[in-house]
Amino acid sequence: EEAGIETNTISLNHVYKHKNFGGIFEEHEDREDKNPKQAFIKSSNNIFVQIGKDVGIKNIDKLSKEHGFYEKVLGFDSEQNGNLELNVKDTTDDSGDSFQAYIGQKTRITHIESISIPTIVVNNGVYVKPHILEGYVDKDNNIIEKIPVERRRVINESTANIMKNQMIQVVNSKEGTGKGAYIANVELGGKTGTSTRIEKKDETKEYYDGWFVGFFKVNEKYYSMVVFVQNIGKDVNASGSAVPIFKKVVEENYDYLKKF
Repeated sequence: EEAGIETNTISLNHVYKHKNFGGIFEEHEDREDKNPKQAFIKSSNNIFVQIGKDVGIKNIDKLSKEHGFYEKVLGFDSEQNGNLELNVKDTTDDSGDSFQAYIGQKTRITHIESISIPTIVVNNGVYVKPHILEGYVDKDNNIIEKIPVERRRVINESTANIMKNQMIQVVNSKEGTGKGAYIANVELGGKTGTSTRIEKKDETKEYYDGWFVGFFKVNEKYYSMVVFVQNIGKDVNASGSAVPIFKKVVEENYDYLKKF
């Protein structure tokens, strides 16, 4: 949706009709027509396949890379990096692989890569690269060197505000897939994701993981967080696994963070 807004390839007022894709993209679907905001709040795979087709796989891939996906973030030797499991140059926008990518199923990203999703939104469209060290000091705690923080604009501020409001509605709306993270009087938003992955080791197996990437506000300061729950099973989704953990972490740390 971000890519569609940025490239002006979708209209937020356009209502997409539920479409039959031969029996796929039907999980938890209510079959109602939706605009992009409604599809985002309800996490409609069926509608987002159609949105993705309008936006195009190349536009989505380009913006994903600008988010820092598919490359190491912290720069550690043992750090993993994600990848898009298709060749963008040779893949058409209406192919089966592209349809899967439009709902994230062809996208491999690490947890630290995914934190850029809420961070860019609350920073008004600016990517701030995660880092661990602020600098180096001598034995007397004098600063020898400060490590520069990498910042770059990824999306327009207007786009960031649209996505921020939608992420808040994912939590605040009665129909939102993240409503289980709602905390009264706390600004909190995010996006659920229930991913399916195929692993081939001794035998080929299908696994399911629950994600919730989001943000919350304490004393006029935003914090970003990702909760990842591995191997949740086929009958559980992100709403029932990652979302309650996100809420618990915020509740237990909220008063502590007020000190900063």
